[in-house]
Amino acid sequence: MDEPRVTTESLGGGPLARLAIEGRAPDDWYARRPCSPNEWRERALEARSRAPAGWADRLAPAFVHRDASAARLKKVVAENGIVVTTGQQPGLFGGPIYTTAKALSVLTLADAIQNATGIPTAPVFWAATDDADFAEAASTVVVIDGTPQELRIPRYPRTDG
Repeated sequence: MDEPRVTTESLGGGPLARLAIEGRAPDDWYARRPCSPNEWRERALEARSRAPAGWADRLAPAFVHRDASAARLKKVVAENGIVVTTGQQPGLFGGPIYTTAKALSVLTLADAIQNATGIPTAPVFWAATDDADFAEAASTVVVIDGTPQELRIPRYPRTDG
């Protein structure tokens, strides 16, 4: 058996993703990532200008309000601020850690944008917990002795009626 080896790649994925992250993609492919507080402010103001009227009222039933997050979201709505969104659907292995990292990242990004621009910014994290993609989330592939092997969670019938 060959010695195991770990092959790594810089964050950013394939060549197209790296071009976008580095700001070298053609201008009409992606909006360039802001690199300064003024650029973030411009981006936030531009995004805010495109928000449809009544967006917060239409989305309100989807938000789970906790004391701090409800107050922050109300401030965004009252002061014509912005939201930063991300989300995650369940996945086998790495799902809980990846989901937690994304939730903390969106909170950190919202805080940084708000602090740098003065524009009220709230993080919004959606979790596709009602997603019916059991088949997608119930398996993964690992390599054992150089051969891909599928690991799968069996589907059991519901017992709660």
